[in-house]
Amino acid sequence: MLQTEIILIIGFAIVIAFSWLGNQDGRPPNPIS
Repeated sequence: MLQTEIILIIGFAIVIAFSWLGNQDGRPPNPIS
């Protein structure tokens, strides 16, 4: 069960990261940390 949750979370995080990076057209890079 845990493995499925981890895979879902990682996939969701990848989608979020890609859409977040794609939204940064005129903005300076702002690393997550």
